[in-house]
Amino acid sequence: MSVGTLTDSYMCVNFVAYSGVLATSDPKDQKSYGADDTPGSITPTVSGELLVSVYAMGQTPEAKQTSIDNDLTIRVINVYGGGSMQGSTIADRVYNSISPISVTWDGTAEANTRSLIVSFKSTGSGQRSTAPLPLFYR
Repeated sequence: MSVGTLTDSYMCVNFVAYSGVLATSDPKDQKSYGADDTPGSITPTVSGELLVSVYAMGQTPEAKQTSIDNDLTIRVINVYGGGSMQGSTIADRVYNSISPISVTWDGTAEANTRSLIVSFKSTGSGQRSTAPLPLFYR
């Protein structure tokens, strides 16, 4: 499933699989894009949703991301591949609130950065006994 596309053509591929996320044709709740290291703010409609943020970096060979705020855990880091792929990162967390949230990536890329934050509905509509968990990431 794609969470969205940006208009630029900087290729990066990351994979993460989760359990506990609603299995429908469109489990996304809210999403926001940014043309830098801050994708904007979203407000999940139900407490306990899975938040996922992606940070893509342009053609800077030493580009790597060091951190993200608001208690997201970095799952995947792909460093720039010298003409074969752009650098990218995925981070996530379960957000037990319906308050607005935004994130900021702290990276070293100087140009062509893009970011995204998206919330996914859980299987329990906020009343589940277990949180969404990452099963696989690469």
